[in-house]
Amino acid sequence: MREPKLLLLDEPLSNLDALLREQMRSEIKRLQTEWGVTTIYVTHDQSEAMALSDRVAVLNNGAIVQMGTPSDIYDRPKSEFVANFIGRTNLLRGSVEKQVRAGDIAAVNTPIGSIRCLFSSGVIAGDQIAFVIRPENVQLQALESTMNGAGPNTIDGFVRGKVFLGEVAEYTIGLDDEHNLIARTHPSLGLNRGDRVRAVLPESKVIAICG
Repeated sequence: MREPKLLLLDEPLSNLDALLREQMRSEIKRLQTEWGVTTIYVTHDQSEAMALSDRVAVLNNGAIVQMGTPSDIYDRPKSEFVANFIGRTNLLRGSVEKQVRAGDIAAVNTPIGSIRCLFSSGVIAGDQIAFVIRPENVQLQALESTMNGAGPNTIDGFVRGKVFLGEVAEYTIGLDDEHNLIARTHPSLGLNRGDRVRAVLPESKVIAICG
């Protein structure tokens, strides 16, 4: 019997419970690696796409809006749709202070202050852009334990909400009446609702989305 040159899997795990999905996901990855057959895997489950793929194509209204490695798609989204579709993210908007070239880190004026972002394409002064940072890249500190003054990309706020997810705790950090940041940290940080905190946004992890 001849082995297929191409294998198409369309939502193969959609009817399984969470634990069985993880087990079968690992088995599919093992078999695909062992057989070496090119596989197209169609799914709405972002974690499956990340775990199983060498390259991911994100479609919107039947058109490919971004294609790349899982880390490219996750860490360097090129549109708001991709940023919101793949995993949890924080998305904010602002205006560029001055002309920026592709690859530069530059400041964006926002309602929560001046935030320095990494730009993948050039923009001119005054352009309105969006930017994203993943919750796990937001660094939280209890404000009482912060001895130094605020540096670049630091924002003070308070814990508006907390959800325990097992291996991580997800915090909603209130910045003002309208704006929040989602941060994911190890549960040992031990923050509680109402605690004052300082959020640090590493410049290389704050990704500008232009156009």
